[in-house]
Amino acid sequence: MSLFRGTSGKISITESSGTEKYLAHTTNWSVDSSMDVDETPYFGGSAVEEGFMEKTPMVINWTASFEGAVDLSTGSTQADVYAAHVGMKLVTVSLYLDADHCFKGEGYIDSYSATDAADGKAEFTANIAGNGALELVTA
Repeated sequence: MSLFRGTSGKISITESSGTEKYLAHTTNWSVDSSMDVDETPYFGGSAVEEGFMEKTPMVINWTASFEGAVDLSTGSTQADVYAAHVGMKLVTVSLYLDADHCFKGEGYIDSYSATDAADGKAEFTANIAGNGALELVTA
């Protein structure tokens, strides 16, 4: 059983102005943190058995994505997301699980796509390339 429910999640973007803006009409978000690991073949001389790999953690990289119904009207938060994408601006993103827990980090909106199907509603997807640490913030 999950401790968090999708209905309590939300997303905010903060640009250089320092104003935190919550994104409207988002339906889901995801975050992925992965570590690059250097592998070194080892051939004897210590407690590591000969012929096994030694692994050394190198760097951690993270990405995030979110999607929802399109709203690019003037002054909308989604218009701000698109503007940050085309302007190549560094933003701070906060991905809330609930009012007390969120993943927070700086990154670039490295892709933005919108689709409009004849039999459905217009939807968008945005992806963020993390720049630096991704923190788990708790209140």
